[in-house]
Amino acid sequence: MENDVEGDTSDDPMVSKPIQPFILPVTLWKKRTEQGIKVGALIDSGCTRCLVTKAVVDKIGLNLIKLKVPIKFEQVDGSILGGIPATHRTEYIKMVMGEH
Repeated sequence: MENDVEGDTSDDPMVSKPIQPFILPVTLWKKRTEQGIKVGALIDSGCTRCLVTKAVVDKIGLNLIKLKVPIKFEQVDGSILGGIPATHRTEYIKMVMGEH
C-alpha cells in the first residue's frame, strides 16, 4: 500500500494555484476638496458593498457617519470580516481611474 503523503503538486492540473487579486490603481477624492490619495482598488471581490480601510479614511480625512444598524460582512468560511460588524460609513467620495 502506498503512503498517502502529499508531494509536489506543481505540475498537477487539478491543484489550484494562488492567484493575485485584480487590483487597479485609482485616486480617491474627498468631495469639495483637492485632497486625494492614490490607492489600489480590488475589482469585483464579490462584496455587496464598497469597503475602504481605516488608514485610507484617516489619510483623506473622511467624515464617519454612525450606522443605525451595524452591518456584518460574512466571509465564505462564515467568519465576520475584521472580526466585528461595521458600525460606521464614510461620507461619499469620488474615485478616479486613469482619465475616467
